[in-house]
Amino acid sequence: MAADPRQAPSAAGVRDGLAAALAHELDGLAAGPRMAALAFDVLSRQAEGRLLFAGTEYVERRAEEHHLKPDEARTSAGNLVVVLGRGAETDAERTLLAVAAVRGFGRAWTAADAASRAALATRFVRHLDFLELATPLSLVAALDVGLEPDPLDAVQREIAQRIVDEGSGERARSPQARARNAARLSALAGSASDSARRALASVLSTRGLEPALQALGTALVPALAVGPEDAVLDGVRARPRRSPLVDAARLLTGIALVGWALRGLLALVGARREVCLRLSGPGLEIEERTRAFGRVLRSRRTTFAFAGIRSVEREVRYPRLHLYVGAIALALGVLVGGIWIFDGVRGGDFVLAAIGAALLLGGAVFDLTLDVLVPAQRGRVTLEVSAERGQHVRVAGLDLTSADAFALSLRQRLK
Repeated sequence: MAADPRQAPSAAGVRDGLAAALAHELDGLAAGPRMAALAFDVLSRQAEGRLLFAGTEYVERRAEEHHLKPDEARTSAGNLVVVLGRGAETDAERTLLAVAAVRGFGRAWTAADAASRAALATRFVRHLDFLELATPLSLVAALDVGLEPDPLDAVQREIAQRIVDEGSGERARSPQARARNAARLSALAGSASDSARRALASVLSTRGLEPALQALGTALVPALAVGPEDAVLDGVRARPRRSPLVDAARLLTGIALVGWALRGLLALVGARREVCLRLSGPGLEIEERTRAFGRVLRSRRTTFAFAGIRSVEREVRYPRLHLYVGAIALALGVLVGGIWIFDGVRGGDFVLAAIGAALLLGGAVFDLTLDVLVPAQRGRVTLEVSAERGQHVRVAGLDLTSADAFALSLRQRLK
């Protein structure tokens, strides 16, 4: 595809209903699924290579791979194969490419197994970042029209996660990160779906966001509706947050090990401190119940007045830890495995060479496993509410969607 960077990105076709009409037209064509697969394939490869041009010959070869003849790709907005080859020149053609590519992703996501869907959504959102900022295409504007609720929710949750990942620390201050996050927030704000509302709420409930990003996101909150189901949240009481120095001292002195053993013993007898947060007229009600042996041993209820609540924050611990562990495992596998393979082949010790190959393969598989499975497990988070006079409550074991919806409800009560 040839994308002229001097052209301004346009989503006018999506806004005036053209996207819905083209989506309906693609669904009615016998070649519609193959056209969607081709658009998704070409634009994904283009985004992966950070290319503004794909080329007519390349597109035609990919069309043959998808068993799509050029004569079968005709639509009211133009021939899809031709438009992919030379580049979109009108709003109608840009909308055609956006809708077809989004439809293609939706079909690929539906056909994938559950373990692969998270990685597929992650890669798709990474491609959206490039296409949205570097080309005239606006795939995010076609998400609502082109996707079913489940893949749409997966993509919008991944967009929110990428905002959080790049929204704090030194990295968030770079011009590139700011541009990407502004585009991502616009994508969520421009969607009419409930999943977009929840995704935007998850961003605003995250600790340590860059101030400009927090201000931009907060400006979008008044447009979001909050349902009555967001007013109650159940979880377990989490220990207070400690500084890294205190945690290090506990590890060095062995106190942490004793604490882990004690908590393990308590878990065996079913001991736990349940917490129920509820928004009521006077403020935030907190009901705590201590359970053991299947019985409630103690129950206590307190209330934080809305006027005295200072902050409410959602926290995901060590969001990038799996990336570091996987990278270290891969590096060790390549280094040690490569040395053993070399020594084994040179010395004729094929057992050593086989062990080295297994180590190298094991490091790669471990890294791939973490990269695929850990993102699929996102969602168990901690919510912390802080009030005056040092009062606070931390609730763990929460579902990401429920925690973000409750946090948004509470933030709106504090205004």
